[in-house]
Amino acid sequence: MYLSLFSLLGLLLFSTVHADTVFSTGNYKNNAYKDQILQIPDAIELEVQLQGETEKVYDKIIIYDNQNNKVGEFSGKLDETLKVTGSSIRVIFKADNRTTKSGAQVIIKQRTTDVLLKEVKEKLSASVNNILKKGTGQLNHKIGLLAKEFKALSAQVASISSEEELVSTIAHVLVKLANVYRELVVEREVILKQHQAELEIISSLRNQIIAYNRTTQNSQQNYAQKINQAKTALHDTESELQKQDKYYEMSAWEITVKALYSQQKMWEKLQQDYADLIIHTQTYMEKIQLFFAFLQRNAHVYEQIANAALLSKSTIPAFNDITHVDTLKEIVQGINENEQHIQEILHKIVK
Repeated sequence: MYLSLFSLLGLLLFSTVHADTVFSTGNYKNNAYKDQILQIPDAIELEVQLQGETEKVYDKIIIYDNQNNKVGEFSGKLDETLKVTGSSIRVIFKADNRTTKSGAQVIIKQRTTDVLLKEVKEKLSASVNNILKKGTGQLNHKIGLLAKEFKALSAQVASISSEEELVSTIAHVLVKLANVYRELVVEREVILKQHQAELEIISSLRNQIIAYNRTTQNSQQNYAQKINQAKTALHDTESELQKQDKYYEMSAWEITVKALYSQQKMWEKLQQDYADLIIHTQTYMEKIQLFFAFLQRNAHVYEQIANAALLSKSTIPAFNDITHVDTLKEIVQGINENEQHIQEILHKIVK
């Protein structure tokens, strides 16, 4: 119990005491200049808060991420919060040679793994649901109307006994169906464009998941290396007090490694679920495209058959054979089944 308490205390100290988490211009003077690195070790992403006031436009705070990409330039009255990937940022303050204000601060905080995990899951769920809404969600109503149209037209055709009247009726029915199909096909480009936009968001989320997992693995490896180095140093230490200090330090790092390992497993699980989800989502989108291709192709075929029938007044094939009703039903059923699979995976991810 004694060692456990000190190990936890060590973990608390190592995880909360960080050098340089606050940047302040102070009550600055003309031509002031300051350059500082703010850092929280092992952070995957930072919350960056800017508060205070500098002379607008002329006295600037410039922030870079840990890859030296410029996050932005800020001046004037400041009260905003940013999200920056990585464990550190570089903050530069430059003032010109006239007019000063009260000054500003930049404060960083770690965005915890549970927050990041929840955020990624919510964004992933929202994008996939948008694909579903802009797929079957928009089409289901019209598909339902189309099914009713088929039923009514089939009944109408079945009630006709005269061959000449039957040919004429089927021909007009085919023209009507061709028009309905073309109306649906008009929406294809809009829907596919919306799908592509959501896919780009989903792809960026995949990159985030991979990056977060890699960062967690690297931190875990770094602490494991520190533990091994500390074990080597322990053998060369003669002072009992220094040995105890090293031991408590190692105990804290071991707890940190276990915590990071748990986080790593969470990111890996999300990666696996993502892979499963993207396969079903892409299959779903392919089936939507197949549905549109069916409509476009058959609209043209219906018109050709109708024109030929009206010109010759000859017998044409059975209505159901011409319209490929069973094929259409099969495509729509496949879309709906795939959507159900996607919803089940989403439920597993966000629960």
